[in-house]
Amino acid sequence: MKDRRRTLFWVLLVSSMCAFALSMGYRWFERGGAFDLETVRVRGIRQADSAVVCRVVAPLFGTSIWQIDTDLLRRELTGIPGIDSARVSRIPLGTLVLDLSVSRPAYSISYDDCITVISSMGEVLPERFICDSLPVVEAEGFIGPEVSARLAGWFGSCGFEGGTPDFSFNTEGLAVLLEDGSRVLLGTEDFQGRWSGYLAAEDFVASEPAIREIDMRYAGQAVLRPLSGHSAGEVVQ
Repeated sequence: MKDRRRTLFWVLLVSSMCAFALSMGYRWFERGGAFDLETVRVRGIRQADSAVVCRVVAPLFGTSIWQIDTDLLRRELTGIPGIDSARVSRIPLGTLVLDLSVSRPAYSISYDDCITVISSMGEVLPERFICDSLPVVEAEGFIGPEVSARLAGWFGSCGFEGGTPDFSFNTEGLAVLLEDGSRVLLGTEDFQGRWSGYLAAEDFVASEPAIREIDMRYAGQAVLRPLSGHSAGEVVQ
């Protein structure tokens, strides 16, 4: 019994001395700047966006990587417009790795001579995300955030055969402007369902005079009107 106690005593003593030595060694290295941040590796981001990230991490250089609050840094990075998610990891002796997920632009809004890019999550993105390949909605007024998010979801999932048409938005909601001069009125919700309803009636609509307004805002039916008028028109179930 005494031998066991003596052995346990020495094991505990040696373990404590090792832990103390490691702790003192770490503090010595840290005070000497061995763990100070010197390198930041950024993954998953375009070069055009790196300047914004640099402004966030620049004040951290010279700070021990073990003293950097990675959760706080992650929140600051995801707070940058255009970054959806971030993961921060440390690599001794002085490196941080930032794995970033950049927002995917869904469409643009043209309103009052300004272009605003909306992400697939419905958020407003910086001007650097503007590109010619995005669908453009010509808006006559402000598009609220809820409608904007619905539009982003639809544009992100909908493919248009034969090229992307033009779009307009006013108090009646979204309208898809077709090549023959007609327009498909989708309103402000259920864009996917209403567009699918129009495609199902497309052959019948094509047999009618070209200048038409196809109103899909009524459940399960399409209302056809002359483009210049707003009479009850012809109802297609």
